[in-house]
Amino acid sequence: MSFRFEAVDGEARAGVLRTPHGDVPTPFFMPVATKGVAKAIPWDRIWDMGYRAIISNALFLSYRPGTDIVRRMGGIQSFTGWKGAIVTDSGGFQGLNADLVKGFVEEGMRFRAPTSGQVSVVTPERVIEIQRDLGSDVMMPLDHCPPHGAPSGDVREATERTERWLERSVGELRGAGQQLFGLVQGGLDPVLRTMSAKRTAAMDVDGIAIGGLSLGETPEQTFRMSRAVVEAVPASMPRYIMGLGSPAEVIRAVASGIDMFDSAFPTRNARHGSLLTRTGRMNLGRAQYDGADGPIDPECGCTACTMHDVGYLNHLYRENEMTAFVLGTEHNLRFMRDLMEECRTAILEGSMGEVGGAFTAGAR
Repeated sequence: MSFRFEAVDGEARAGVLRTPHGDVPTPFFMPVATKGVAKAIPWDRIWDMGYRAIISNALFLSYRPGTDIVRRMGGIQSFTGWKGAIVTDSGGFQGLNADLVKGFVEEGMRFRAPTSGQVSVVTPERVIEIQRDLGSDVMMPLDHCPPHGAPSGDVREATERTERWLERSVGELRGAGQQLFGLVQGGLDPVLRTMSAKRTAAMDVDGIAIGGLSLGETPEQTFRMSRAVVEAVPASMPRYIMGLGSPAEVIRAVASGIDMFDSAFPTRNARHGSLLTRTGRMNLGRAQYDGADGPIDPECGCTACTMHDVGYLNHLYRENEMTAFVLGTEHNLRFMRDLMEECRTAILEGSMGEVGGAFTAGAR
């Protein structure tokens, strides 16, 4: 088995996801490295924080630099220099980008190449082939992700198409040790979510990924849909909710039985001066922090907090200095890593219910 339990506290689980590039303790959060790099921060800093898994986008990498180049250079780990596990997304989420995706047909997704502008049909089989050539540890199948607020008929059509595409994907050859997660859609319909989850779990997949959320729905709607999936799939499967990254929502999802997370939320916010703290987000570009003493968080071990006062960081952000983006990104990723460590420790000690009381969704 690629996934084993170590402890359970209520619905929350602590375990280990085994991959060809090392074990990854769960629950865990993955920094987003869409094109094979995490923006504004080098790999060694991410590794030294304790991260052991990242996520990249297989479809983008297939266009540039191209799977032939990555394969010739020894696979995605060798190409990028990342030592840990790599999850690759299929590119199905780009279906929400009208500039890149020109529609869906039963054969696949009509995708406009970001390099040449040429439109071609990307099939589920081709997506698995790309990920096999990249050599990622965990592959995602091509899915049809309906936009938030789509008509119920469109959501059902996308969900059923995603299931048919998964049936085509599971029959494709995988590389040694590669895992394939099944991707659940269903919009905000709990019946459709449950149906999709049960059908997906019944196929030859190694884990369950929950897609089509964090697209504009309320946190309560997100939670209801993820709960519907958790209740419908075997406990032995790792559960991964895609695109969820706000601290309060992550804590709630861990408590409900989710094991894996990814989001551009911490890195994107850092580049805009919005830094994560236990009392909400601190917007360091604001004039109120001009000349402010003390660190962002005295308990944080990141470079920004151990070496600089808030007033200096405020100066860097207001001058649009690249160093601000590097320091802010490291801080936010350190924050998320510490949060996941806190959740894991709490599960092992049976105190998950005590995590997160100080977190707020506000900004200051």
